Amino acid sequence: MSRRGGRVAAVVAGTLALAVSGTAVQASQAAGGTVAPAGVRAAAAGTVITTTDASFGNDVLRSGVPVLVVFCAEWSGPCRMLKTPAAETARDYSGRATVAWHDIDRYPDTHPRYNVTAIPTLHLFKGGRVTATRIGPASKSDIADFLSRNGV
Repeated sequence: MSRRGGRVAAVVAGTLALAVSGTAVQASQAAGGTVAPAGVRAAAAGTVITTTDASFGNDVLRSGVPVLVVFCAEWSGPCRMLKTPAAETARDYSGRATVAWHDIDRYPDTHPRYNVTAIPTLHLFKGGRVTATRIGPASKSDIADFLSRNGV
C-alpha cells in the first residue's frame, strides 16, 4: 500500500471509530437529528435506532427491554410525521424500552415475517415476540397510551 493509501485508510478508520463510539450520534442530535445511523448502537440510549435486516435479531429479538419497532418508508408522509413522536418516546422511555426504525424499502426482508402490510405499523416486541400492534399515524400521546396499555 502506498503512503497516501495508508493515510486515507487511517482517516477512514478514525472516522469509523468516531461513528461507532457515538460521536456521530451526538453530532446528529446536536444538529436536530432524531434517528441514529444504522450500525451505531453504542450511544443509542434515548435515541431511535435504525435496525436493518441483518441487525434485527440483535436489536429487537434479543433485546433485554421491550422494543417498539416502527416499520416505515421514507417516502410516506405519515411515516415522516412519526419521526418526532418516536424520538420523544425514545427519550421518555430511555432505559425502559427501545424505539427502533425499520425502513421497509431499504431493508425488505424483515417486515414480511411480521405480516406488515401497511405503513406505518408499530409492533411492540417483548422477549423476541410481537405482543401488540398499532397501524397508522400516531402522536406522542398515542404511542405512550399504546405502550402503557401493553405493560411498558
